[in-house]
Amino acid sequence: MNLHRIVYLLHIPLTLLLLVWAWFGRAFFGAGGWFFLILPIFAGPVVLVILIAHVVLTLTTPRRPRTFTTAEVAAHATLWSGLLGFGFFLVDGGDTDDSIGSAFTQVAGDSWQDLSAALSLTSTAVVVAGWAAVIVTAILARRHVPPAFPGGGMHPPYGVPGPPQPCGPPGPHG
Repeated sequence: MNLHRIVYLLHIPLTLLLLVWAWFGRAFFGAGGWFFLILPIFAGPVVLVILIAHVVLTLTTPRRPRTFTTAEVAAHATLWSGLLGFGFFLVDGGDTDDSIGSAFTQVAGDSWQDLSAALSLTSTAVVVAGWAAVIVTAILARRHVPPAFPGGGMHPPYGVPGPPQPCGPPGPHG
């Protein structure tokens, strides 16, 4: 099994897992605040629409074997790295000074909060670019589906058998 097939098989569960990580992952490091509530309300509907478009485009592309192109693998790697970074660097805030921080600042110290915020913004840009690349590469993969017959036509070339015909006597019109 090659990397393209592995990424194809893992793209839905890994994307969902990393979305949960981006939303809730910093809690594992002891950081958490209002973004636990704000992210699902404001970003949730947008992410849901993009995720549905992504899954529908990917799963309805007629390709055999079911695998990704190199561009689709790169797009998913971009998306996943952005989600991983966003969940790690997002500086969350709350009602007290103790609730301000990120997973990164819990590991490196509170003095790194400005760097964490900058890396969170960078990760956000990577996520947006990754989602755009995932959607665009899925659309382009639909355009490059191999033709039904050799030569690319709708009808088989001379000497190549066509699709099976129904058996039985002809109907009243032919």
